[in-house]
Amino acid sequence: MCENSLRPPGHNCGGDSDLIKSYIGSDGIVRPEQLKLNPQITVKDLFQSYFQFFNNSTWLAQPSIYSISFNELHSLLYGSQTKNIYKSWPNYHKKEFDGSYPHTSMTTELFLIIAAKINISIHLVVEVGSFIGKSSSNIGRAIKIHPQWSKQVVLLCIDTWLGGVEHWLQYQHMVALEYGRPTIFEQFLANIIHANLTNIVLPLSTTSLIGAQLLIRHKLFPQVIYLDSAHLQGETLVEIEMFWALLQPGGILIGDDWRWRSVRCDVLRFARNIDVVPTIIRNTWFIQKHFIDPIPISTYVNPSCSPSRFKDLQEKLREEREINYNSLSWTNDVTETNQTTSKYDDFSLWFVNNSFFSTTLNRIIALFHLDDQCHLQIDGELQMKKRKFCKLSMWI
Repeated sequence: MCENSLRPPGHNCGGDSDLIKSYIGSDGIVRPEQLKLNPQITVKDLFQSYFQFFNNSTWLAQPSIYSISFNELHSLLYGSQTKNIYKSWPNYHKKEFDGSYPHTSMTTELFLIIAAKINISIHLVVEVGSFIGKSSSNIGRAIKIHPQWSKQVVLLCIDTWLGGVEHWLQYQHMVALEYGRPTIFEQFLANIIHANLTNIVLPLSTTSLIGAQLLIRHKLFPQVIYLDSAHLQGETLVEIEMFWALLQPGGILIGDDWRWRSVRCDVLRFARNIDVVPTIIRNTWFIQKHFIDPIPISTYVNPSCSPSRFKDLQEKLREEREINYNSLSWTNDVTETNQTTSKYDDFSLWFVNNSFFSTTLNRIIALFHLDDQCHLQIDGELQMKKRKFCKLSMWI
């Protein structure tokens, strides 16, 4: 980890040898209790390069993926020339179905209950932390039996398949070492094949943070994310923050092990930061990512833009279920807008800036031009409130 993660925001890495030496005892050992951690530091401070993607103009201009088929995801993950991973699996370790692992809160019935609260189409479900596939199989069965999901929903399972501390200490027989290396992944494949989910479930063998980075680079936005990976306090918060950023608005972030104090503390900390209350069902928690309505400040429509063309654009915007644009209205009154409105825009809309904005206009990016400069002064009333605003300019 870069020393910068231990410093207040604004410091650069390297160069502060006196600060580094102060953390090291005379015996050369770094003692964590001597580190002066900034209690205000956030996950976004620690992983700036990850969250900066959401404001990158090149990344924003690329098409987003909300729906992807099993074969398309297979090619994206493993390469277009790779044979089906299940059909080509040699099973060197002679793995057979093993359903003896007892721990998961995610049943098929529970997944169906939670997913029923989603009002957008479900195409991609991501599970983080799959182990030998018990919860994966339960979610996969829910997808399989649902009349609208069986042919359109893919479950992506992200795991290292190296096991956690509790697996190495309490379930070492399931870690099943061969030549010093776990064979959990092979057991996962065997269980998915046994459950007949080989056209629904795909594994991504990597860490949760690398998995999140791959999703963001490919601009894959799931509608459901299930977290059952990190359980250390702080570690859980990192995963929640990173995968929440990837969740499509309207979707649901679900997590296991609410009864673990470390998990509960991080969930509540995150929920407090975004001003929501998590829903708890026994040992499972979930938070829905609601749509964020813009607060219109002023609207300008170029007189050359006809009412019919404006209506067409409204309909296209309403199809994008990420933001509700019903508040837009037709006007030719140029005086309603600020002088900064370009004469080349068909219309411009000012609204309160929020961190979610950068992911809301992906599917129709060709119709939009985003001025991502924040404006602190719009009018007297709002200026006093010191609220930030963004300008959204559109043309046909």
